[in-house]
Amino acid sequence: MKKLLMITTGIFFLFSSCKNTVKEETTTETTTETTAEVAEPAPAFSPFNVMLAKIKVKDFAKFKTMYDSKDSLRNAYGISKFVISKGMHDANMVFITEKFTDLQKVKDFSKSEAVKKASQEGGALGAPEFSFVKIIRLEETPAELKDRLVMTHKVKDFDTWLKGFDAEGKEARAQYGLLDRAIGRGADDPNMVYIVFAVSDMKKASERENSPELKKVMEDAGVIGKPTSYMYTVEEIYQ
Repeated sequence: MKKLLMITTGIFFLFSSCKNTVKEETTTETTTETTAEVAEPAPAFSPFNVMLAKIKVKDFAKFKTMYDSKDSLRNAYGISKFVISKGMHDANMVFITEKFTDLQKVKDFSKSEAVKKASQEGGALGAPEFSFVKIIRLEETPAELKDRLVMTHKVKDFDTWLKGFDAEGKEARAQYGLLDRAIGRGADDPNMVYIVFAVSDMKKASERENSPELKKVMEDAGVIGKPTSYMYTVEEIYQ
């Protein structure tokens, strides 16, 4: 009887030990799985500088071939390709966006004989128009929409204008087919505003652009003079 009791007790402890081991292994596995599900926080956005260039050419495809072959020239001035686009209503109007780090260097680049020669090689019908902009907001989520509307205007005070822009709200703009993509301010003149929208409804966007309501919103936000705008289609995003 004593021997039977000892065997029974041994089996009980063995069974208990197995249960505890399984429980510990399950807990460890669950903890591991939970840890693996924790996503890394997205990196904070850092403002960056871009040069905008607009130029009329004989043939977009020929110009783009030349443009893509000039990386070494851009690299020498600390410039990198970002986006190349063509006019929505004129496919031979080219819009170029390039990133840069040094404002004086990029200005030297824009005035260089090398750029002039490259433009002629690509079939340019005139000299490029350049603008230098600091991007302070950028929607980095990839967009299926390729059509863009860019608006530029001068304001009395950038911070006051930005508050008015935010007060209007991106949801209100989306009702007119305008989806916020980027906001920039002039690198030389910080009260010069650049806004980029992806366009989901061109008819609504055009109506909004010319509406009395928008004019009133812009006046209240301190816009000076008449805004300028142009429409284009994204051809390639390089980075």
